[in-house]
Parts: sequence; structure tokens; C-alpha cells
Amino acid sequence: NRFKQGDVLEVLSPDENCGKSFVAEAIFTPEGEVTDDAKLVQAVYKVKCPYELKKGDYLRRKKN
Repeated sequence: NRFKQGDVLEVLSPDENCGKSFVAEAIFTPEGEVTDDAKLVQAVYKVKCPYELKKGDYLRRKKN
């Protein structure tokens, strides 16, 4: 899902982090630059997350 800085993201995971939410405060482009919008299709973005995520975990934007 496309998301922006300030959006609430929810963790989808088979472990204890499933269903936990956090605010996307810092988003980084594939080049490592700070951005406020994750808009490129199939790009890999990095997001600061207060939880330890594992390979295969998903993030989705919570509906308002």
C-alpha cells in the first residue's frame, strides 16, 4: 500500500507483533534519502519501526 509520513501502519506477522500499530515517522528511499511519501511501485522502502520485524512480515496502512 502507498503510505505517507504520519500514516498509521499495522504489522501483519505470525508472531507477537501481529496487529500492533505505529506511526510512520521516518521513511527512507531505496537510495537512503528521507522522503515523506512511499509512492514508487515495487520499490523497497525502509521505515523506522518500534518493533522487531522479521523477513516475511508485512506492513499495511490502517484505514481512517
